[in-house]
Amino acid sequence: MGCRRGRARRLATREIDRYTLAMTTKASTDRVKHDSSPRDRLLRAAELYYSEGINSVGINRILHEAQTPIMSLYRHFGSKDGLVGEFFLDKGGRVRHFFEREAEARADSGRGRILALFDILAEVFADDDFRGCAFINASLETKEAEHPLRAIALDHKEWTRGLFRRYAAEMGAADPTLLANWLTMVMDGAFVTAEMRRGDPTVGANARAMVELLLDTAPCSQPV
Repeated sequence: MGCRRGRARRLATREIDRYTLAMTTKASTDRVKHDSSPRDRLLRAAELYYSEGINSVGINRILHEAQTPIMSLYRHFGSKDGLVGEFFLDKGGRVRHFFEREAEARADSGRGRILALFDILAEVFADDDFRGCAFINASLETKEAEHPLRAIALDHKEWTRGLFRRYAAEMGAADPTLLANWLTMVMDGAFVTAEMRRGDPTVGANARAMVELLLDTAPCSQPV
């Protein structure tokens, strides 16, 4: 599917559910003020942790964006750390659902689905609100090796690796785990490069070309 068609699908998805495209949606007062649940308003306002950084956004900013008193934050999340953790758990679930759903809608083979994931990635990179991988960013902002947020980020990356492993097995790769490791590294490298060279349309295309080369040269245990 071409970039234009894919972007149209993303825009349509946003119209149906403004909260689905977790990688690229910023919180704003105009969007959250009509929500009835303080918990939902806080989670939407917490998108600022992605767009501006966890350590850069104070709790008063979140409360202002959510139009919610601090007692609601304590009641639902216990603390800023609790809100941050719940936000990234929620975001991870939405991101995983979106990527897997889109890949399986766009292709019907393991190889095709792997390539579709990188097509989707290029579309995400092109979004004006793209600020890198939320989970790489969160891990880099977390100094303590045992911090719960780092575990959430690692779990998200393990899910990605597992999805690649499943699709690699479907395409008949001789070593699906090894191929999944390579693909995960390409994806993470593409995320970092796209953030550093924000707006450069060649990043997504280059990542996809690299993946296509990997798939062409990866040993297969059976005909693809």
